[in-house]
Amino acid sequence: MRANDLIPLENINIKVGIGPILFDILLDKAFSADVRHFPATVTHAHPAYELQFITKGSGLCTIGSQTVPIAAGDAILIAPHVYHKFNGCEDLARSYMQFTYSIRKSADDLFPEAEANDFLRALSSVQTVVLIQQVSSIFRLKNLISNELREHSFGSYVKVQGLFMQLFAEMLRAMFKTSFLQHQPRFPLRTKDDSRTQIIDLFFEKIIEQPLNIEQLAAELHLSVKQTYRVIQQLYGKSFKQIVKELQIERAKELLVSAPLTLRQISDLLGYAEPGHFSRQFTATTGLTPNEFRLRYDRSHKQ
Repeated sequence: MRANDLIPLENINIKVGIGPILFDILLDKAFSADVRHFPATVTHAHPAYELQFITKGSGLCTIGSQTVPIAAGDAILIAPHVYHKFNGCEDLARSYMQFTYSIRKSADDLFPEAEANDFLRALSSVQTVVLIQQVSSIFRLKNLISNELREHSFGSYVKVQGLFMQLFAEMLRAMFKTSFLQHQPRFPLRTKDDSRTQIIDLFFEKIIEQPLNIEQLAAELHLSVKQTYRVIQQLYGKSFKQIVKELQIERAKELLVSAPLTLRQISDLLGYAEPGHFSRQFTATTGLTPNEFRLRYDRSHKQ
């Protein structure tokens, strides 16, 4: 996209969901371009959180009777409706963004509750202003977001959402360290149902090398045989017998072209009662007899 085609930042609607929390990101040109102040700004307040990035120089942020020294490399988070102003030397420069958040009724059930609670606890604890000193990762993420907002290419919105999620996590982690964060699992754990695919896949990998049956798989899944048939059909769209047959044929193809084995030897390795049964099943599946398949492979690789 050409520079003169860029959408003004204040027109871009960016929503970022973190568990039950929905952030509404409010941007304008001051996010990507530095704002310079000398000697001071007028005391003002906003209905949203404001995150300031001090990009150059040094100065003071005044909140009521509180004065916070700021310098290049610092970030400062100001709570909603808190009156503040910036006093700086001639080279003080900053960029900033604003955001609000709400709680969604329908949220990601997989998001860890402890993580969501920590985000909410951290945000609600910001009553006036919090100084975040010299955290380069926040500035790096901010710059990546600015670049992506200018890019306007495939996947830009997804990347911007992801980068904002990281920015919020880095911001709150830097602000509060582990002072009140819950020491609970940070990642959702798989249930037995979630692990079924892995168990079944590993079972089918073994089934070609040794005679295994549906009863043994059912025991590994802690299900009845009837339930196991149903689970396999749901996950793979095929029956247990169909999957075993496909695996046998694929293994037969490998043996036909990689090992000097007779059809009887291959038939025995794959657990067929007799070579004729193997040949009929192979032909019905591939459209070629085992010997035709082997010959075609040999011819194609001699050319």
